[in-house]
Amino acid sequence: MVLTGALNLLNDAYGAGARGVRWVCLGNNVLMTCFAMAAGVFTDASPGQFTIVVGLVGGASVLSFARDSRLEPPIAPPS
Repeated sequence: MVLTGALNLLNDAYGAGARGVRWVCLGNNVLMTCFAMAAGVFTDASPGQFTIVVGLVGGASVLSFARDSRLEPPIAPPS
């Protein structure tokens, strides 16, 4: 989970210039979503636990596919 968070931060900072970081981050997020789903199924997690964990990890995966998921307004070019 720490590796996933660190990769997401690296993707946020350098993803536009370094495509490799973006692809590794996307792959890791998908892998962690699958791992969270498998862990919930194999450990008989309650529906609430399963929904919260997969929702958080899956949400990070969905947002990592967006080009710019931050809620910052675009910077206007200098005139």
